[in-house]
Amino acid sequence: PDAQGSVWWRETLEDSVAHTVGVSKDLRDGVRLSIEIIGNEVVRRREELGLEPLPADKAQPLAIQSLRFLYRILFLLYAEASPELGVLTVGDPTYQRGYSLDRLRELTQVKIDDPRSQKGTHLYESLAVLFKLVDQGTEDDIGDEDDLAETELLEFHSLRADLFKPSATELIAEVKLANVAMQKVLANLLLSKATKKEQ
Repeated sequence: PDAQGSVWWRETLEDSVAHTVGVSKDLRDGVRLSIEIIGNEVVRRREELGLEPLPADKAQPLAIQSLRFLYRILFLLYAEASPELGVLTVGDPTYQRGYSLDRLRELTQVKIDDPRSQKGTHLYESLAVLFKLVDQGTEDDIGDEDDLAETELLEFHSLRADLFKPSATELIAEVKLANVAMQKVLANLLLSKATKKEQ
């Protein structure tokens, strides 16, 4: 104890608990907002692509698929923070440069002025490749060689989890998500409130 009788570890624990509660609330709010962003973006993209509007009975499945999409990102955040799990090749320069969430965090903070780039799907496609690698691994042939040119340098073991099944987010995959919407979603999950205010 110090001269006032305060114990350092107790104060640190209390501060940590208070911080955790704040982070949990921010994350909960971020997930809620992101579900709305994804749902609205799917509706907008369907119209833009000339697809039939989603029937009313698809509203709840779309909300669930939006939540799954967000859970995938949160799972990858956990996997990157826990390299001992062996899910991601964290620390490999190729992974860091081409696939990591740190790379996407940086891109989230880049202002996109060009309308064509705003409508583009680079951020979504980057995540889609990572989701596929986590689901199927590099042992299998998982698709387009151009998209996955560098994966021969990386080793992913197939997770084969229901969360990463293509059908788990098929309504989103059908139209993909534009860069502008993805920036908002990723900002809600990857950036602190202070960082978002600086944008």
